[in-house]
Parts: sequence; C-alpha cells; structure tokens
Amino acid sequence: MPEPLGPPETWTKLSDLRMSNDDHRIDLGLDAALRRGGVWAEYTAWHFFGEVWFDGTWFHVRIWQHSVPIATLTADSLDLLMDLACECYGRA
Repeated sequence: MPEPLGPPETWTKLSDLRMSNDDHRIDLGLDAALRRGGVWAEYTAWHFFGEVWFDGTWFHVRIWQHSVPIATLTADSLDLLMDLACECYGRA
C-alpha cells in the first residue's frame, strides 16, 4: 500500500502558524499563508499529528499516528478540514 500523500518535500514548514485540536484553533493568517504556496503547517491533536498544505485548489492534511502516516484528508477550507479530521480521528 502506498504511503499517504504529503506536502512536497521541497516545501518549508511554517514555524509560527499552525492548527490545534487542543482548543480547536486555526491560527489567524494560516489560510492566507498556505494559499501563497510552497509551505505547510503542523496540525497537533491528542490522537494524531498532521501536515497541512494547499495545492492551489484544495487543503490537505496527512495524518500520522504512532509515527506512521495513515491517511490524507481533503477539504475546501481549513475549518472543514479540521472538522473532517476530528470526525475521523478524534477531537481532543
């Protein structure tokens, strides 16, 4: 089985913007930063870790559990992406 899709390896991780299930937070400015392209952001949660990026059309998150990439989810907004990840892998 192929590894779930992640952000391009040449893209840079944003160090100051992220998403978190701890307080259901999407940092102000994350949407715009991802839409500029060439970057990805961390998505921290109790039951998983995610890498979030925008491909020019869709937002994606590659979900990791226990240091293994297990899935890639796609949505047309960061809010919907967070809702989908929470529904599939847990809210806390």
